[in-house]
Amino acid sequence: MPAYFLGSFHINHDIAPLVRMSKIMSRTFSATARIRLAWMDAYRECGNAAQVCRHFSIPLRTFWRWRRRYDPFDLASLESRKRGPKKSPHRTPWDDERRVLELKREHPRWGREKIALLLVRGGITLSARTCGRILARHGRSVPYRTRKRKAPKPRAKWAEIRLPGDLLQVDTKYVSLNGRRLFQYTAIDAVSRWRHAEIHPEQDMATTIRFLEVVRDLAPFRLKDMQTDNGHEFGRKVTAWCRTHGIGHVFSHKARPTENGRVERSHRTDEEEFWSVGGHGATVADLRRNFASYIAMYNNERPHWALKGLTPMEALAAYSTN
Repeated sequence: MPAYFLGSFHINHDIAPLVRMSKIMSRTFSATARIRLAWMDAYRECGNAAQVCRHFSIPLRTFWRWRRRYDPFDLASLESRKRGPKKSPHRTPWDDERRVLELKREHPRWGREKIALLLVRGGITLSARTCGRILARHGRSVPYRTRKRKAPKPRAKWAEIRLPGDLLQVDTKYVSLNGRRLFQYTAIDAVSRWRHAEIHPEQDMATTIRFLEVVRDLAPFRLKDMQTDNGHEFGRKVTAWCRTHGIGHVFSHKARPTENGRVERSHRTDEEEFWSVGGHGATVADLRRNFASYIAMYNNERPHWALKGLTPMEALAAYSTN
């Protein structure tokens, strides 16, 4: 028989300490407790307390205080203890605490303020803050998660849109050239249907601001409001740019493309009269040149049924004459 079977075996003296040690090692300790454990490990290795104190820059008195408190089988002995008094003369009487807990059990959705009011009716004067501490100490406080309401976004006022420039609708569209993904930026006036569009390789707020600067310089009218969807390319930086230049930034509701109907319908026109025809060019430069010619034709030659057969430039001329 092997030698390790000859000795006596007792479950309380052999297995129980191992189980206890496994439970202790599975606990999570604070950072300060881990540092103190490093002190004890270093002292076990070298056996010189002064050397350990010089290495960790701690007083010798502090090391010996924690060395006396240290229990190798209970690492929680290295945790900091509570410094408050065990018995406070200002502690709320237990009868009052029990009444607070009873009211919370009867009305689980009531907060500390209502419980404090009910206690006053029963002759017990406790502040709402004290009631909240009692509930928290006994694990009866319920955190109420309220949904923070966002401020409503500004919307277009269609009753006030009468002249060119009152509302400029802006949107983006995915396009492709020889397998490369590009983005079409489009801006159209809701009244005159005057339009400007460009092709860009990126879709972000910086590109949107560069596009809007070109539109502001080319537009034959003063821009009052600009309407976009809720895309990331029309974020806060774009709103700040509009505010700087005296342009209002209004939004359409989510999942309602009909509110941006002018620019959406112009994208359908582009698909039918430009993108599906072909002949865009082999490079991005060729595509931009051909697309600029198409936009010039759109504003100066193409008749629009919404304008009773006029072109956007003719409609602008009619508004300026009137």
